[in-house]
Amino acid sequence: MIPGSVPARRCAGPALAAALLATTQGALAIQVYAQPAARPAGGFVDSQQTIAADGLDSDSAAFDNVTLHRTTKIARMAWWGEGQPLPEHGFTITVYRQKPAVSEPAFAPEDDAGVVARRQVKRFKREAAGNDAFRFDADLDEPIVLEGGQPYWISIVGNMQGFAPWRWAAGADGDGRSFQWRRGAAVSYMNVKGDRAFLLFDAAPAAREGASFTPAR
Repeated sequence: MIPGSVPARRCAGPALAAALLATTQGALAIQVYAQPAARPAGGFVDSQQTIAADGLDSDSAAFDNVTLHRTTKIARMAWWGEGQPLPEHGFTITVYRQKPAVSEPAFAPEDDAGVVARRQVKRFKREAAGNDAFRFDADLDEPIVLEGGQPYWISIVGNMQGFAPWRWAAGADGDGRSFQWRRGAAVSYMNVKGDRAFLLFDAAPAAREGASFTPAR
């Protein structure tokens, strides 16, 4: 493990905070953190698990770290990725508290150590983002509270019915690195060059334009 801790990351400044999105039931949705994907999307890293068979060597999970300047309730997220078919069972979003004195998430995704919140996302919007990738937008069924100044790791994993990859796209404006866990690899954890692409919002706005997709249950 790499000693030290993740430095505070850039969260939304005045320009982003001022970009208020559409309203839902009178609540303003504010983008509080952004690591947007390139256009077209690229820099993909495998992050999927197979639901039909537990413990496949192909299972993997990508992580990226985030530190907000103030305590915030995250009610909505967006992210970019590629995979065909689309995850039939949606996505698992997990937030981990960074372990003291280390700068990487030294645990397997199924390990509950350090888990702050885990959300199963089965309803989301999608829109094409180039290179067969999509931007996904989803309201969380329960907000996730991130404490200001506390480093966290976020993992977004596609839940596939059978063996098929789902890959999380690269993002920008972070610290330039992310992390990946692979079940069947000789080295389970590895640093990945580049950020992962995701956005955090503190309230749920009106649905974005784009085709809707509800995975099988």
